[in-house]
Amino acid sequence: MGTIGRGAALATAGTALSRVTGLMRLAAAAYALGVTESALASTYNLANTTPTMIHELIIGGILSSVLLRAYVEVKSKDGQEEAWRFIRRVTNATLLLLGAISVLVVLAAPLIFNLYTLRASADVRDAQQMVGTVLLQLFVPQILFYGLSYISTAVLNAHRRFGVPMFAPVLNNLAVIGTFIWFAQTVPASLRNDEMVPTSGVLILGIGTTAGVAFQAIWPFLRMRTVGFNFQRGAGLRDPRFGRLLRMSVFMAGYVATNMVRLWVALFLANGVQGGVAAYQYAFVFFQLPHGLLAVSIVTATFPSLTERAVGNDMDGFARELGRALRGLAYFVLPAIAGYLAIAPQLTGLLLRHGITTQASSDLVAAILRAWAPGIFFFATFYALLRGFYALGNTRTPITVEQIREWCGTDGTTIIVRPILDLPATTRWTPTRSPSATAARSPSATPTAPSPTATNPPPAATSTTRNPT
Repeated sequence: MGTIGRGAALATAGTALSRVTGLMRLAAAAYALGVTESALASTYNLANTTPTMIHELIIGGILSSVLLRAYVEVKSKDGQEEAWRFIRRVTNATLLLLGAISVLVVLAAPLIFNLYTLRASADVRDAQQMVGTVLLQLFVPQILFYGLSYISTAVLNAHRRFGVPMFAPVLNNLAVIGTFIWFAQTVPASLRNDEMVPTSGVLILGIGTTAGVAFQAIWPFLRMRTVGFNFQRGAGLRDPRFGRLLRMSVFMAGYVATNMVRLWVALFLANGVQGGVAAYQYAFVFFQLPHGLLAVSIVTATFPSLTERAVGNDMDGFARELGRALRGLAYFVLPAIAGYLAIAPQLTGLLLRHGITTQASSDLVAAILRAWAPGIFFFATFYALLRGFYALGNTRTPITVEQIREWCGTDGTTIIVRPILDLPATTRWTPTRSPSATAARSPSATPTAPSPTATNPPPAATSTTRNPT
């Protein structure tokens, strides 16, 4: 079995255990908080989603889209020790920036929840604002932990250490499962709502959930020592490559901002219905299951190889690796879609109908899941193509509307085929195709090696990854 095969197997094993415990976490959440039975489940999910959104908006897009490629480039050009120095400075700058943002979020928490609850009914708005503000303030440290997690994941994946980042979420899930069980044993069912939940119950949910994210982040960061990283050697906040890193991620920032606006609007609208946010989030966990278990594992194992081939200008090898990953996605994801369409009510009932959750709640989640199921294939395919562009150091093309319009072409299959053929040409940073790319698409054309101009993006684009969401 090749390196990618072994990496994919290890990543799949870690992701499988992570997803299984994730489903157990979902069942524990439904057991303790319910779905539509009160607004508490939605309040918890709103507060717990906000740190992720803020982290993604501020720096998550940069770390996920370009850090791995930037690290590989520094390592290949300047040596391993200089690469470690670069990572130390990235870590210092990330912690400083996210620390400052965290303070601002703590202060702005009441305002944030006022915005979330504009559509909530008057009889639950005040209580949801009060409980949600406290939970959000307790969840704020997650912003820092997510930053550490993204850095360690990029470095470990670059060294083909896929296991730790994939198994780390298991610690998070187990901690939160324990939190929900503790909450359910401590707070009577009649008090599990925003109006009556005791302060001790809010503290259990807030501290326990944040502790889970801390476990997920700290273990991989410490495991970076196994590949030679030492955080205590070398300090500083400035690095001449930071400007280039920001320029490479400027278009990714637009992509992330668009996604965060979309998510906020969805949560805002869902919060107009009691339990709407919880139902939306629970359905999305099911939606992500085949994507996270299969697509993420395949792409995670392929991404370092794609990056090395892009840095080495091996575009033929790059196309083969990406094509293999896309075929693997189709083999596994399409049967999962069929399964969701067939047995969604039974599946959601089995996992959610426990504790205070009723059949009406599980049926609502099933209806949402069935409506979303056909999109899983396109979601997974887009994720793979996105990582392909990141490996090339091109963060602009994935959000170029004109390019998307061209890819859609005349039939549905071109959304899969044409991006693969276009990848070398689109590293030019323009939506117009080069003559060689046009010739490559002609049935009568003779294959030619890609020109250096077509495969080497300009300095502002050179470099390239998590969690649609």
